[in-house]
Amino acid sequence: MVTYFFASAMIAGLYLLTTKVHIVRFRERGVDFRWLMLVPFVILLLFSANNPDYQVYKESFETGYGPYYETGIRIIADILGKLRLNDYRVFLLLVASLVYFVFRLWNRKIENIGMVVLLYSLFIMYYDVIQIRFTIAMMFVLLSLYYTIDKKWAPAFLFAAASVFFHRLAALPCLILFYLFVIRPRKDYSLSGKEAKLLIVVGLLGSVFSRKAVELIAGRSAFFSRITLYITNNVGYDSLVIWVGYEVFLIAAIYWLGLKAVIQDPEVDDGTKAVSINLFRFMLFGITVSGFMLYVEEFNRMYRLFYLAGYLLFAYIEKFMKGTDRLLLFWAIIVVSILFMMVAMLRGINFDLYW
Repeated sequence: MVTYFFASAMIAGLYLLTTKVHIVRFRERGVDFRWLMLVPFVILLLFSANNPDYQVYKESFETGYGPYYETGIRIIADILGKLRLNDYRVFLLLVASLVYFVFRLWNRKIENIGMVVLLYSLFIMYYDVIQIRFTIAMMFVLLSLYYTIDKKWAPAFLFAAASVFFHRLAALPCLILFYLFVIRPRKDYSLSGKEAKLLIVVGLLGSVFSRKAVELIAGRSAFFSRITLYITNNVGYDSLVIWVGYEVFLIAAIYWLGLKAVIQDPEVDDGTKAVSINLFRFMLFGITVSGFMLYVEEFNRMYRLFYLAGYLLFAYIEKFMKGTDRLLLFWAIIVVSILFMMVAMLRGINFDLYW
């Protein structure tokens, strides 16, 4: 708990500092201090040697064997080996560089990217420095999402394909990206009631049939056979309530406090509305795939991706929101995120032991 509060306080302090007028002026000269907010992430990533996955990933990277050795890691390890840079810390620095690159790219659309980094650091970051494979896959999915929204199919496909090479669970958000690429939003960029209802109905059906679907896919495809290791013996109602509950909170709060007004505002340009509604549609799939939470352990990691998309959406539209609504949403997300971490730690996750 000490690690969590110390890192969070440091990042919050940096966020407040980088919003000062005299600091913002440096940004106009090409010196952007906001990226210092990612320094705690890099430190935690490099020195989390005591977490459950560190030795497994390190051994897989160095030997080419292990239960979590994915093709993407093998390719990177081979390249680094030929360059005589086959130290595992070098690999972790590449992961940190990827995270920085993703936020930097989204900064082209989102002026207040510091807000995203702050919200990301309140709890997603602590999972990302441990579950390295999915962190890499998640970042590639976010790159693909960026280009999917821009209707650039080549980089969108490239990054989506790359994500699957690092974690097989990434195949699911890749299907979501394909849906967003093919099924475009309504011409007025409003939320389609039929689409929303369909996604919710699929989520309800998933609570009944998702276990059979997982077993069928795992049994028919060798590529997904490992997923059988994560099928639960007991129905995970608690995980469903916690992880999907936070997703529903984000969806409802962002829509009613900001997105709906932005979509209906005639002074907001179509490009802004298109980005906003597509990010929101991506978030809605957090409800659609919720049925998997009941039967597949570790599926909750998917929700970190949906939450981060929500933070990107909030930071993207916050300049169009009313001052009171913006502050209410900002502090509501902060409070709920901290409470989420308190619940995680009460359920046995002790981040102090990892560093």
